[in-house]
Amino acid sequence: MRIYRLLICIILVSCSDKNNSASDNASDLQVDTLTFTSRGFNSGHKLKLTSDNQFIDENYWASCFGGGGKQIVSGTYISENKKSILTPKTVEYIESPMLEGDTILKKRIFNYNPDSLKIKTDYYLVEWRRNKYLLSENTYPIIEDENDFIRFAQYFNSESRRFKFDGFLYIDNEHTCDSLNPNFDYKQIPKKWRKYFLDKPISIEINKLLKVERIKDEYADGFYCQVELNKGEKDSVFNGLYFKNKTSRLTLFIDSTSQNNSYVTVYMSKDKNPKSLIGIELRTRWE
Repeated sequence: MRIYRLLICIILVSCSDKNNSASDNASDLQVDTLTFTSRGFNSGHKLKLTSDNQFIDENYWASCFGGGGKQIVSGTYISENKKSILTPKTVEYIESPMLEGDTILKKRIFNYNPDSLKIKTDYYLVEWRRNKYLLSENTYPIIEDENDFIRFAQYFNSESRRFKFDGFLYIDNEHTCDSLNPNFDYKQIPKKWRKYFLDKPISIEINKLLKVERIKDEYADGFYCQVELNKGEKDSVFNGLYFKNKTSRLTLFIDSTSQNNSYVTVYMSKDKNPKSLIGIELRTRWE
């Protein structure tokens, strides 16, 4: 009887080990994927990073008149200290038909060549408001004048939704809070770009009207007003910094700066008095 019991125990242990082994193998085969997205007008961008260090970079677009296309670049990547470097290998290009009855679908696959096609290949992981963003120091030639860090800084400084979907990749968390995260880690940002990220909102005032030009053509009927503002580089104001008044009816981007002042051109309609600009307060962010 003892022999039978021993045999049953051996069989049960053997089956248990076999099942555990199968479970472990299944776990080893499982690949997790992080998908970062961005969207624009009739276009979008997805970057998928898998746990086995493969990536798929997908850009897609559509025409208002029908048709569209998709460009898929795939390869491998490495990650270290929250920085990912992509090594593209192949490109798949798909062109969709323009007309509803058109069945033509062009598809081409070729090796990646940076001389004829360039994608962003370095990304830093930045966390803010419980969301995760992938920001690159690279820019797309012709399409972009500013890199992801400068454009993301506009969103960070102003909290304006007009910048939220400005081309950078992110994972959106539906349960984010609406207030500025006071614990933002500025060390996430490479040193050369940190100056664009403000540690507190800036308040500025138009203190001088430098030049007024009357303009009337098929596109505009009003005034171009060059104004001086009362803060400059010593106050952390830089070219391109976004400001708005309390009602958000007047918004502007700084054109140029000096040590103590900054300058911008404002358009006003013909029924407004340019002198009314003097004394207007603007801020990077209103509480």
